[in-house]
Amino acid sequence: ERYDEEINVLDEGLMNYPTNIEMLKTSISLYTKMHNIEKAQEMLDRALVVSPNDPSLLFFKATMDDENGNFADALPIYQKFYASDSTDMDIKKRLAICYYNLACVQINERNKAKEGNLIKDLTQKATSNYNDAIPMLNQILDAQPAGKKDRKLLYALEDAYKQTGKMDEAKRVKAMIDDGFVASGDNTVPNFNDWYRPQLDAILAEWEARGEFEPAADYIKRVNPETRRMLIAQTRQACEARFINEYGGYFNLTDLTIKPYD
Repeated sequence: ERYDEEINVLDEGLMNYPTNIEMLKTSISLYTKMHNIEKAQEMLDRALVVSPNDPSLLFFKATMDDENGNFADALPIYQKFYASDSTDMDIKKRLAICYYNLACVQINERNKAKEGNLIKDLTQKATSNYNDAIPMLNQILDAQPAGKKDRKLLYALEDAYKQTGKMDEAKRVKAMIDDGFVASGDNTVPNFNDWYRPQLDAILAEWEARGEFEPAADYIKRVNPETRRMLIAQTRQACEARFINEYGGYFNLTDLTIKPYD
């Protein structure tokens, strides 16, 4: 019920202006929040017909494909984003995990395969994707706070090393997993992502709420994928500064670069 009014306004607007890209984007965002993936996909398909090279639409498509397990479809889109900005840690993480997940799918397919050439082909593809994932996973983990690394990424990195026969490296990562938190005295540095995410969620929830007297056109202009990404970037920067100020005395700041988890 929370989004019914916004959806009704957008539906009416799209009846009159079926190719309005901003209304289509907002519809995608709202249907995604409502977990109505079928309608979100429908709106995304309509929007891509209108603007097939729109970066925010392509990003939506990649994330949808990714979440639905269509890693082979998501991968080339993530690769394009990464090629345009290799310093974007969010894109790097999405790409690294996509490489890893696609490799896992290929290994599963290989294990079911009967024909020799198919087995060989799937093994080579999986190995290539694991090898592409490994350096990116290492870079992301190196950039995370010393207090605690992202365990999901560590497990993925350990498995990628095992799958490619790099057992010594797998043991090194396993030791990091077993270490868990790294504390100084009685002060444990929290995982930045665990510390930061609730703050971001609260800010986004307040930002997404439509004002009682806020016109629909103003809401659509204020709340859309582009302004959301800008707000997330601003929030990250502010949180990083507060995190360093609060916990900087518990680790070596020269070895620390805080990066977001989103």
